Amino acid sequence: MTGPLAHPAFRRLYAAQILSLLGIGLLTVALSLTAYRIGGDAAGGRILGFLLALKMIAYVALAPLAETLLAGRPRKRVMIGLDLGRMALLVPMGLAAETWQIALLAFAFGVPPLGVPD
Repeated sequence: MTGPLAHPAFRRLYAAQILSLLGIGLLTVALSLTAYRIGGDAAGGRILGFLLALKMIAYVALAPLAETLLAGRPRKRVMIGLDLGRMALLVPMGLAAETWQIALLAFAFGVPPLGVPD
C-alpha cells in the first residue's frame, strides 16, 4: 500500500495548499501589524476585527460571482494570476497610513481563489 504522497499530482496539490496557507498566515500577521501601527494600543483591536471581518465578507460575497465570471477560463492561470495580484498588493500595504486604505487592501485580499487547478 502506498501513501498519498507517492502520487505526483497529489504532492503538487498538497504543496500548493501548504504555500497558500502560509501566505494567508503571513497576510493575517501583516494586517495585524498594520492595524496596530495605524490604530495604536487603543484602536488596534477594533481595526483588526474590522479588517478580518471585511476580508471574510469579501470571500463569502465574491466567491459565487467570481466563479460565474471566470467560468470557462483555465483555472490554473486564473489562480496564478490571483496569487500574483495578491503579492502585488503587499507593496501598498506597507505604505497605507489610513484605516480606509488598509480596509480596501483587506477587501482585495479577500477575493476568493477559484477552486483547484486543472
